[in-house]
Amino acid sequence: MTTVRKLKRFLDDVRREYGDEHLRFDVVAHSMGGYVARYFLRFGDEDVLRDNRLKVTWADVPYLNKMILLGTPNLGSLSSIEGFLRGQKVGFARIPEEVVATLPSTYQLFPHRIVR
Repeated sequence: MTTVRKLKRFLDDVRREYGDEHLRFDVVAHSMGGYVARYFLRFGDEDVLRDNRLKVTWADVPYLNKMILLGTPNLGSLSSIEGFLRGQKVGFARIPEEVVATLPSTYQLFPHRIVR
């Protein structure tokens, strides 16, 4: 939520700087940044996960003109399960599975139920 709110604040700052409260943006997001952009598009800066209110509101559609997601694992990633079970290899080092299990992104990347 912190990152989503920072995105909205940044876009509001740019609107103020240009003196156009209706300015719309083209967003190009990569990897986990795509999660942030998609959440912002669907729910705005409201914390719908806290109260389990997953109803899409499209609250901040007026901010966006176009959105391109590159390499965003929209349906999750099977490698997140492997990291959860066996740890995550980073270069020559390995992050133990006990540590990986404490990282929120591990769970955010679990595959969607339609992935087989």
